[in-house]
Amino acid sequence: MPLSYAQQGKSVALVIGNASYSSLPADKDAASDARTISDALKVIGFEVETVSDATKADIAQAISATKGRLGQGTTLLVYFAGHALQLDQKNYLAPIDLKLAGADDLLTAGVPLEQLLNELGGRPSASTIVIVDAAEKNPFRSGKITNADAISDGLARVTNLPSGTLLAFSAAPGSVGTKSGNYAGALANAFKARGKGLDVILKMARARVVVSSGGTQIPWDTTALQQSVILYPDEDKPVAVAPNACDLAAGHPSDPERVGPSVDYANLDPQIAIPACEKAVAAEP
Repeated sequence: MPLSYAQQGKSVALVIGNASYSSLPADKDAASDARTISDALKVIGFEVETVSDATKADIAQAISATKGRLGQGTTLLVYFAGHALQLDQKNYLAPIDLKLAGADDLLTAGVPLEQLLNELGGRPSASTIVIVDAAEKNPFRSGKITNADAISDGLARVTNLPSGTLLAFSAAPGSVGTKSGNYAGALANAFKARGKGLDVILKMARARVVVSSGGTQIPWDTTALQQSVILYPDEDKPVAVAPNACDLAAGHPSDPERVGPSVDYANLDPQIAIPACEKAVAAEP
């Protein structure tokens, strides 16, 4: 049936590229990756704020400023390139002033990814996309800090996202990617595909990275989006598709064109789904 469209809002991006660290190896690709993403997002109409070599205070200030730029229906994209670390199945973005005496210091010295998701996600009638371009071996494993082995390689899987949020990693949870700008380049190219849904864009980027890495790096994403998002719409077409009651009650997990979240058959309520879908079909036969 024809899709109903949500009110079009502006598109806003926060891009962070952390390359020069005080106590970690330099991330030589982070600055160029951030520029690649910033340039691509500007081309497709995003209002982009780019922050380079950000301290923890800088990141907090950037997040606060970004929240002030959001309005009803805004599509927000956050991209982080730099070091990110996993401790006890939690992920932490590394500011350039990160200093750890022991692994547990990461709890306060790092920027919790979960906190960032909760601060920026879950807004009404809007979509938040968070992309973390970081997948590496534990840089402290040589014993430079106490309990260094508690920090795991790669990033941890995230299962509890705020409503209306999508999270993407440059490599699958727990795995290590290559640092050669391949993910940023793949995303930048995919962003410029007009009229493509975000799910298609991420699949395009994933396929390119898999080929360029010889199959050793597979980008990953998980979603709680409530709308189908088009980052670079065709002329005179809206950026988001709003789900109707039938979509919300009976969206099938295997349907790549579904609008809104999926509903497992075990959780489907026929008393709600059948009347909602009958009404939708009657309205748009």
